[in-house]
Amino acid sequence: MIELAQELNADRPNCTFVLNDRADLSRFESGSFDFVYSNLVLQHLPSPSMALGYVSEFLRLVRRDGLVLFQAPHRIAWPYRLHMRRRAWMALRALGVGEETLHGRLRLTPMRMIAVPEPSVRRAVEAAGGTIARTDCEPGGVLSNESRRYAVHPT
Repeated sequence: MIELAQELNADRPNCTFVLNDRADLSRFESGSFDFVYSNLVLQHLPSPSMALGYVSEFLRLVRRDGLVLFQAPHRIAWPYRLHMRRRAWMALRALGVGEETLHGRLRLTPMRMIAVPEPSVRRAVEAAGGTIARTDCEPGGVLSNESRRYAVHPT
């Protein structure tokens, strides 16, 4: 993904792509970004507490006049909490079925998905010294997940 991003943005010499392999963003200096954006990422972290840790890190990284935009599922509908596609992936993979077949043909995935309730996000933002300027809801139906998009300013 890094190689593809570099290739697609070769005409942008001031754009850098890095792989973060830590549970924090300590490789970056505090206040070193004007804008932090995260979409469809936090929901795939191992736990809600880790996702909230990244929200705190986003606020640490952004300058005083900067902006943080991120998305996180507020609720996961009960059928998805069972992670049946993930369980099927793991069982079939253990039987030797190739990843290309599992993902491409069977549309299975090994990814787990977590939810981060809005009250928890609000507490984490406030504890990190931020203010939620706007929250947009992405409502789901009875059988789908509900996500929130947050626009956050440091205070």
